[in-house]
Amino acid sequence: MLLYSQGSGYALNFDGSNDYVYGHGADLTSISNNFTIEFWYNASTTITIKPEQNGLSDISGTTGNGQRYAVYPEHGGGSCGVAGNSGAGISAGTNAIQVYEHRACYMPCLLSYSGGLIQSGWNHVAVVYTNKQPRLYVNGVNAGTGLTSAQNNVFPSARLGGTAYGWYSGDIDEFRIWNTTRTQGEIRTNMCRRLTGAESGLVRYYRFDEGATGVTADETGNQNGSLVNMNPANDWITSAAPIGSISSRTYAGSGLSGATTLTRVNPGGEDALTVSNITGTPKGLHIYGESQAPNVICGADGVGGNDRYFGVFVVNGTTAVGTPSYTATYDYSGNPYVNAMNEPNLDMAQRTSNQDITCNAWGNLSATLNMPGDFLTQGGLTGPNEFILTSATTPLPVKLLSFEAVVNQSKVDLRWVTSTEINNSHFTVERSVDGKVWHEVMITQGAGNSYQVKEYYEIDHQPVRGVSYYRLKQTDYDGQYSYSNMVSVKLVKNAGFSIFPNPVQKGKNIQLRFDEVAEEKVVIVLRNTKGQELYTKTLQNMEGKLVVDLPIETELTSGLYFIAASTDNQIYSKKIMVKN
Repeated sequence: MLLYSQGSGYALNFDGSNDYVYGHGADLTSISNNFTIEFWYNASTTITIKPEQNGLSDISGTTGNGQRYAVYPEHGGGSCGVAGNSGAGISAGTNAIQVYEHRACYMPCLLSYSGGLIQSGWNHVAVVYTNKQPRLYVNGVNAGTGLTSAQNNVFPSARLGGTAYGWYSGDIDEFRIWNTTRTQGEIRTNMCRRLTGAESGLVRYYRFDEGATGVTADETGNQNGSLVNMNPANDWITSAAPIGSISSRTYAGSGLSGATTLTRVNPGGEDALTVSNITGTPKGLHIYGESQAPNVICGADGVGGNDRYFGVFVVNGTTAVGTPSYTATYDYSGNPYVNAMNEPNLDMAQRTSNQDITCNAWGNLSATLNMPGDFLTQGGLTGPNEFILTSATTPLPVKLLSFEAVVNQSKVDLRWVTSTEINNSHFTVERSVDGKVWHEVMITQGAGNSYQVKEYYEIDHQPVRGVSYYRLKQTDYDGQYSYSNMVSVKLVKNAGFSIFPNPVQKGKNIQLRFDEVAEEKVVIVLRNTKGQELYTKTLQNMEGKLVVDLPIETELTSGLYFIAASTDNQIYSKKIMVKN
């Protein structure tokens, strides 16, 4: 089961064979020669390193070239051998990053990088075009400048995952296109934080935080992205990209030293995390912060609502000597949940990233506690980490095992399960149409104190049409509260289907007439009045179809039957009468 991650949220996984996101690149052709494309990626395979070349008829990025286009360069049209317009895209692998352009008879690699700035796991890429010349930044560090395009105009592309010329294999998160040439400082400042979508110059922004559905929202309000050949049930993954609601950073050309110190105050202005005693001279360091509970809290005996945590991302770079390490200091002096009872038992819990969603994801570090100074310290830390304040004397008031929302014809079924409840007053189900503004749907009384698994079930009888989001607010008797993961549903307009003819004669075909089908696959099941399954058929490529001829290849006796049509998001059911 996917769980919503407050930091980097979800990401999309591309299978390297036919997955892609259609981002309406034709709307970007007016942005030419000066622009920025950036995103986080986690590749699962290598690409073939090609030499840099320009001109008017260089072709090196087509089928069999060994490329994995995280951003496929859109075709600019025109005639062979004549300057015109060209789309820019990016091939990304575990070993290299290359910038390609594309128009008729023209698909050269203008920039190729295969150096030590590419780290294992997630990397941030920014390609800045200035007067038709691309410059590459990897994890905020300048990785080099490519050749100047020979075309009249170059525009950014928004098709993610590639084509038959090269399918990307791996994960992508936080895709952004700007109609400005971003500076190195601007790239570093924003790479580890979520944006609002209203930033000046931002023209395309996919957070990939839906976690379901076949569409990803453009936070700029311009063009949503459509998932093609992707399975919403499998291709949305919990992201491990180092993203928070705020962030701080520091870089040094010759590498960071032990004297370097970086502090990030929590968005709520209370707790703070400081990184110091840096070894290995990494190129840069980011601290990001969140003021909400993380996606999972198993293993963290929390302080209060666990509604604040921090993350650290280290930019190793080509100057790193060995494995860089650092000391983390957690300042809890402003934390309202710390008191004389729990302070002696305070500790820092650590996990590697948001993607660790197993129970006991967090593990206590046995950090050094300084009560007079109101801080905890832990040295010798390496790699990316996330940190949260814990106390063995203040267990979580409610341990939520699951929360889900499922469309059931014109209603939405809401279910959640708890394993432990301590001083739990009530739950509030909240709904949103954009994931930002929330409204109360209903209140359900909690169990107070319970140490056994409890299941809750409610129905939203008046859901909103289209995509909506639900979350669970849990409130203690003392008024403290926390939120669950956010889940999404899609309620199509006039959902349902009709059967014709009905009644139907034995041996005759029937038609299913759908009001609307928003999914690729629909499963049809015929049952008798005892609930026994007599016939099943899976209909593929159904999106947009309204009428389906269905031969019932089963000998039926006269009587009443039930036909159910189910998708990943909804289940519809109708009665059908069979006559002689």
